[in-house]
Amino acid sequence: MAKIANQTAYPLITPTTRDYFIVTDVEDNNNTKNVSIGSLQGFMGSQPPAEIVLTGAQIQDLQGAPVIINVDNPSNSLVVPVSCAFYYTATNEPFNFAGGSKIKIANENYSGLLSTYFETDATFLNTVVSSLISPVNTWGDFPQTFPLATPGTNLVVFADNVSTQGTGTLKISIQYRLVATT
Repeated sequence: MAKIANQTAYPLITPTTRDYFIVTDVEDNNNTKNVSIGSLQGFMGSQPPAEIVLTGAQIQDLQGAPVIINVDNPSNSLVVPVSCAFYYTATNEPFNFAGGSKIKIANENYSGLLSTYFETDATFLNTVVSSLISPVNTWGDFPQTFPLATPGTNLVVFADNVSTQGTGTLKISIQYRLVATT
């Protein structure tokens, strides 16, 4: 049998959540079994990122029609955001958000929300140049409570202003953990 370090016998790959690890199951007489990398993500406290792509029309109306970001939460745990990234794909028609406008991500029950998880300056979309945007992590700024963070809820993206033009898209990717409440 070749050594694990032998990349000819065992080619180096970029793993996906569908790939497998070999483990020893101590609960079953130390039998050898396999587990998916995806199952280890949940076991280690990290979930695959929640991702969504917003169309130009959705971006223009984020104030009036917030968009739900579904998270994989089979246990109805609390969603704890870890990091977030926006990728703006510009077109020749930029948005026209007013200065000071924000795009925010919060718990799905954001009505009357005291705090948001992430926010960014919406005027970053007022351009014809595609860009990667790193929203401010308002979750980690200071100790705070999130009274509307109820178990099993998703996330929502919304804005505090509207744009009357714009045709680009905005991909949002959020890494999160789940915290059991029982």
